[in-house]
Amino acid sequence: MFSNPLTHFGAWLAVLTMVATLVLLGLLGTQAPPAEAPDATPSLDVQFVLSGKVIIGAHDLGVPAELLVPQIEALQPKRLEERLAVVIIESRVVGPEAAVLALERLQAEEAGESPEPTLLDEVSRLVFDLASSRRASPPSGERRARLERALPFLGPYLIASATDDRVELDRLDGMAVRSLLVLVGFAGWYAGAFLCGLLALVIVVVKSCSGRLQHLLRPERGRGSVYLETFGLWMVVFFGLSVVLGQLAIVGSLLSFFGSLLVLVWPRLRGIGFHLVWTDLGLHRANPLKELLLGVVVYTMAIPLLVVGLVLSLAIGGALKLVFDYESAPSHPVTEMLGGSALELLMVYLVACVAAPVVEEIAFRGVLYRYLRDVTGRMGFIASFGASALFSSVVFAAIHPQGLVFIPVLSALAVAFCIGREWRGSLISPMVAHALNNAVTITLGTMLLG
Repeated sequence: MFSNPLTHFGAWLAVLTMVATLVLLGLLGTQAPPAEAPDATPSLDVQFVLSGKVIIGAHDLGVPAELLVPQIEALQPKRLEERLAVVIIESRVVGPEAAVLALERLQAEEAGESPEPTLLDEVSRLVFDLASSRRASPPSGERRARLERALPFLGPYLIASATDDRVELDRLDGMAVRSLLVLVGFAGWYAGAFLCGLLALVIVVVKSCSGRLQHLLRPERGRGSVYLETFGLWMVVFFGLSVVLGQLAIVGSLLSFFGSLLVLVWPRLRGIGFHLVWTDLGLHRANPLKELLLGVVVYTMAIPLLVVGLVLSLAIGGALKLVFDYESAPSHPVTEMLGGSALELLMVYLVACVAAPVVEEIAFRGVLYRYLRDVTGRMGFIASFGASALFSSVVFAAIHPQGLVFIPVLSALAVAFCIGREWRGSLISPMVAHALNNAVTITLGTMLLG
């Protein structure tokens, strides 16, 4: 016997306490205002910048303005920077005269006594010069830097338009068109993956329910709370290392991921041989090429589930906004590094496409999922798989930094990895699916924001 009711209860208490603490810290982080210097200029969110690029790119490709105006209205700007961004987009798509009218309304609302030129003043000067066909003088020094910081892409676009800098304007127009084409290309990728994944999901579900699909994971009883204890230790070690090594940035993340695997000695210390541990966790020998190809299939199965998760996230986000006025856009610290150097981007890929898939699959689909399937095995396959996949996937999503509202999306992704783990027994196919998903996401973000 590897555990008793006391150790089982203690392990559950430790895991649930750790998860609750991480979720609470995440919630507090989303509510706290970012630390800024007194003279720091607020900047547009990346989603707003991307929307501006796509709308301008569509206009450059000949999409009629009347089809783009509803897209501009759908931006629903709130902050001053967002409203100025909409003015700049309108100056390009609708015309500078419409932008002037919008600015006059904005000036009436924002009238103040500041003796220093404000961001609104600078944008107004450039837009008025653009509307009058008069070549504007470019802002200099701190005024230009503030405009570019507050309005990434759109600030430089307005400067180039108003000063008739054709070289810079052509470069920015090229960026806008590329952003639109990248989105269209990836939309085609996801559409194809969705159809393939939906077909694969139907086949797997039908064959599984009819008993014609072989499940290579075999739940067993007798390990007690050992793997739950191991998972709890992994959480403590991983997040502890993340705090200690946080100053090392992306290198610290790599060390935290791989350093946390030291907890895999715990089952051996509790009396389970290493060979049995590797087999239990899906780290046994398998056909690499076959598992690699099936990992791609598992990835495609994740796409239809992601759509379901996205719908749930939108519903939850709308309900929280309506009832509690809580609003949180999905974000991730890695997005801040997508526009960095080639070395930084390489490190991002190493963390997102190697370290995270390997270590997180071992922890969640290896350790935690194995424990859950073992203790629920008597419930029957459907109930045991459903409970194990759902619980482990929600925990996986909850401790990620994307935010509370994004939990259904990450949970849906994790459920697909659980299907791969259940179907293949080995962790290779979930690791491949996890790595492919992260690689596609990072590549998309790099091409759009880098």
